[in-house]
Amino acid sequence: MNFEHIKNDMKQLVREPMMLLLFCLPMFMFIVYKAIIVFLIPYLNKHLSFNLADYYLYILSFALIMTPAMLGIVIGFMMIDERDGKIAELMTVTPLGRSGYLYNRLSFAFIATVVYTFMGYFTVNIYKLPLLVVFLLSILLGILSIILGMIIFTVATDKVKGLTYAKGINFMLLFCLSDLLNERWLTNFSMFFPTYWITEIIQNPKSIVVFSSAVLVHAIWLIIILFRDYHRSTI
Repeated sequence: MNFEHIKNDMKQLVREPMMLLLFCLPMFMFIVYKAIIVFLIPYLNKHLSFNLADYYLYILSFALIMTPAMLGIVIGFMMIDERDGKIAELMTVTPLGRSGYLYNRLSFAFIATVVYTFMGYFTVNIYKLPLLVVFLLSILLGILSIILGMIIFTVATDKVKGLTYAKGINFMLLFCLSDLLNERWLTNFSMFFPTYWITEIIQNPKSIVVFSSAVLVHAIWLIIILFRDYHRSTI
């Protein structure tokens, strides 16, 4: 992805206030999380009988996962706009081709998510992780933004339906908190979703098994959605 594509994507965002808001929302959410950590959590720790420090990893996990959730919607809507305007169709007959178009479009969400992940981790600053683990998390979260964006683009025929689907799709974000309910069946079910493994990596940053499982689950979701989009584009 070159800087010209980034520049064009940013211009498209500026023309769409709702998408620009969603793109910038993670920055404001990180600030809100930081304010909660600085002002609210000390108050709760003082007046409640249990220590909220045990839940810091879940707070960090949910804060980071909100970024691909927002950017996934943005990239999905951008591709829906380009499909409606026949821009995506025109791109497929250029030397860039459909695969090149998807690469440029999806890499925008991926790169933005990676940047936001580091920004969110250092802004929230509630749970310490090795920088290598933060980098690996940023890669997985970037892949998650691609998955969510492609799901919206593939299943929605317009942005109105896309917003409806986005609300349902983002329900999977809650799987990052499934361990809090201490229900074995729910934990087992959550293992099939990428968001669950983000929390697991934060909780077990040195576990090769956990990281390998996270990569596998993300890869399966990505392959399935890309294959489904390819099959849909050829029928």
